[in-house]
Amino acid sequence: MPPMSLGDINVASHDFFNSIDLFYVHFHPQLPFLPGKRALLQDSLNCALLAWALFTVAARVSPDPNLNSIRVRLTWPVRRLASQSILAPRSLPAIQALLILCLWPMPYAALIDDPSWVFSGMAIQKALQLGMYRPLESLIDYAKGDHRVARSMQDTWLACLVVGQMQSTRHGIPSTIPLEHMDPQLQLSQGATVPSQMLRAAVELARKDMVISSLLSHRDGAGMPPDRPPALRALGIELEHLDAKIQQCQSPLLQRMLCSTKIRLYSFALRAEHDAPATGIGGKEDLIIYISKAYAVARHIIINSLEDQVGKWSFIDLQSFIMALFIVLHISRRHHSVCNVQQVLEMFQRASALLKSCSVIDGDHFYRVCEIINYLLAQPPAGSESSDQPVESEAMATTIQPAAGIGVAYDIIKEAKKRYRRSVWFPEEFPDLSSSAAVELETGSSSAGVGAGDWIQEDPLMQSMFAPDLNIASWLGPKRVRTRKEKPFGLSEMASDTWRQRFTPTTKQKTTL
Repeated sequence: MPPMSLGDINVASHDFFNSIDLFYVHFHPQLPFLPGKRALLQDSLNCALLAWALFTVAARVSPDPNLNSIRVRLTWPVRRLASQSILAPRSLPAIQALLILCLWPMPYAALIDDPSWVFSGMAIQKALQLGMYRPLESLIDYAKGDHRVARSMQDTWLACLVVGQMQSTRHGIPSTIPLEHMDPQLQLSQGATVPSQMLRAAVELARKDMVISSLLSHRDGAGMPPDRPPALRALGIELEHLDAKIQQCQSPLLQRMLCSTKIRLYSFALRAEHDAPATGIGGKEDLIIYISKAYAVARHIIINSLEDQVGKWSFIDLQSFIMALFIVLHISRRHHSVCNVQQVLEMFQRASALLKSCSVIDGDHFYRVCEIINYLLAQPPAGSESSDQPVESEAMATTIQPAAGIGVAYDIIKEAKKRYRRSVWFPEEFPDLSSSAAVELETGSSSAGVGAGDWIQEDPLMQSMFAPDLNIASWLGPKRVRTRKEKPFGLSEMASDTWRQRFTPTTKQKTTL
């Protein structure tokens, strides 16, 4: 196999072969939807996107530090390569490559800068066009009797279901796949292999997540939620029964998915106080019960994640961890009796250190999460006289369906935006780290580099999608130069001191439900 080349980046063949081994050891067992190593290697020779997706993901855990630096520089080249698959012929390896880039995304800045949701949509649409949603027997006929290809198509479709639903949950948008397609019994026949059993459990969790989203976001003609305690309790019991099945799979990813789904189920109790009378639950006591459950599950996620290897995390693991952090932050600011202040402080000190170790450049996603945590910990508790309450226009609002439980994140994000408006503003896009940009990075530059607009102007495929007489540069407008003041990274001393001082034995805080 000749050396791989993408732009000005070259990778030796032995490095690529080692990356295949690393991928199968560290990443494939998390969601095993790919074929065997020999078949995957053959597919990689015919699909450049699959080869580069495998290499960039495996570089996360490579003992060679040079490969990890190459992974960061490959962020935009791989994005451009993935964009070319839009008009490329439909193929199973291309769909698998897009799913890999969704599950273990390249570095990004703001969440809106992460193209995983685009890649997920592309993979699902291509899979639908290939008929991968059909039962296994039909796929065998489509593959002309090749059971290996049919099984690979089936497992890849199940992975599409999981990734698609988790992306919808991540962004608080409606599910892109009909609920009837989320039944794994329609695709799996008897005698399924162990990998398919793991995928089956993941699809079942994704289906539960979709049902919970639909239930909690439903409104009647008057805009009021229905009486839903029986359904909520039934779903809670079903999730508890899934624990045994998830334990059999011995998958940290599935365990985090289950815990995240539980948090979403309990999160309706964390809505604003004015929405509490309409939730249909008994009263303040019921609210505290569900809030306590949400806190216990979120704390469980955080503690178990602190000892994990973050380099192996998928976006599902990361989103579960960040959601748990925000839930604990929200509860600690509004329901002080539920949590232990010292335990929360210690958790966030360790969580900040963990997120800091994941950051590759100032202003990336991990950096921003630490900044938001630092900001919220430094604020007085909600309900105190000195608290910085959001103005009426920033009050928590009901979001589009199915966005139940997203109100907590919306509240936190709106609070965090105040700090960004006053002092800190990072570019929304991850910089294009070419050779020159890499030098600037080493000298401490935080330049935004080449963004999406430059990508459109440079990529011949994207240029072909516009009218020949369109001036793309003038259409995109002038580049905006953004500056920021340097801020301490991670959990600051001010945040720690404020956290300790605001809870004293002689001070009686008002709790806002």
